[in-house]
Amino acid sequence: MSKLLVKNFGPITSGCNSEDGFIDIKQCSVFIGPQGSGKSCVVKLISLFSWLEKNLSTENIREKIETKSFITKLFDYHGITEYLNKETVLEYQGDVFNFSLKEGKLKATETKATYVRPKILYIPADRSFCTAIKNPGKITGLPENTFEFLLDFTDAELALNKQLYSIPINGFSFSYDEAKKQAFLLDERKNYKIGISSASSGILSALPLTLTTAYYSGFLSVRPINRSLDQLNEMYKDALNRIGKIQLSLSGIESINSGTSISEIKQKAKIIRNLGKELSSLQVYVKRPDEVVSELINSRLINIVEEPEQNLFPEAQADVLYYLLKCMNSGDVLGGKNSLIMTTHSPYVIEALNNSMYAKSLVDSGKDVADLLDTNELVSYDDVSAYKLSDGIIENIKDDELKQIDAGYLDSCSERIRNIYSKLEDIEFSNE
Repeated sequence: MSKLLVKNFGPITSGCNSEDGFIDIKQCSVFIGPQGSGKSCVVKLISLFSWLEKNLSTENIREKIETKSFITKLFDYHGITEYLNKETVLEYQGDVFNFSLKEGKLKATETKATYVRPKILYIPADRSFCTAIKNPGKITGLPENTFEFLLDFTDAELALNKQLYSIPINGFSFSYDEAKKQAFLLDERKNYKIGISSASSGILSALPLTLTTAYYSGFLSVRPINRSLDQLNEMYKDALNRIGKIQLSLSGIESINSGTSISEIKQKAKIIRNLGKELSSLQVYVKRPDEVVSELINSRLINIVEEPEQNLFPEAQADVLYYLLKCMNSGDVLGGKNSLIMTTHSPYVIEALNNSMYAKSLVDSGKDVADLLDTNELVSYDDVSAYKLSDGIIENIKDDELKQIDAGYLDSCSERIRNIYSKLEDIEFSNE
């Protein structure tokens, strides 16, 4: 379990009101709150520090992270650099690295824990347009995290290879023809087929979310881990071949003697330096293939989702949530434990998550819930964290007595609307 402390960052001022000030990031974490309260800030920070930990675990960039340019670039990726100020305090406790950012300085300290390399998937709220893009490489001007997700979605499309993908909404299926660069939506109940651009807004939001999640979680029959293994084997062979050529080049350089001109000496010295740098950079890959795989393969998914309910009917919102939990629970296929981190405005998403936790407790006590929920749609209460953000404060909204998430804050919004209706009735009948 990771932990995050946030103070004086954008709309978040006081931070979490827990004893230690930290947010617990569990296998399933959810954040609610009004617009501009900082939900997206929190999940973007989780994504940012998860990425940094992943890269520090495989690359020697320790010295770079303390530079101002590196910090700016790191926060620019999610468009949150402007939230940094002199009073900002950020701390992140990961699996193998702990990070702190205070007074504009970023520090990393290493622990001795075991690290299972993740694929970090950030699924933004502005995902609907992804289905309309035929040439992602030619798109410019997008936020970096949105462009990265577009590439991830494109990889998932290509992996289907004309197979039908069942969208977890009302029996719809999706197919992609790479040769024709055409995407189709099929309704098996009504027996029709349309171009994906003609689909409803709910489908255009749910398809990139669910397909990409399924692909990178290992839930689909086509799994990215197999493609990555092939790529790593090719990398290994190519590295050996290139190093052999470098060594031949080095041995072919004439020894420098007193008759060699200064310009020739400089030229040959430059060649030696450049070849030496290339040889050094490639040595990291020249290991036994299983060692390369263990260091470079993604064996779990950190799935970070903005508003999974976007443009969906309430029943479909619950269906998508259960589907995301299925993908989360398929982590053993990859060798690690997947996680799901969400922001939401929807009481239906929260209630569906409560159903999942309740059902899990019943199954653990020997009860049968198979007619209502599949076992792979369930999650333990202890593996869930839930927080409300408002007025600069982050508040834990888990009810340890009921073993549920307290949905009272979202329900209070409905109550406010109902109260207005009640007062309108009072006005109507006040003169009677």
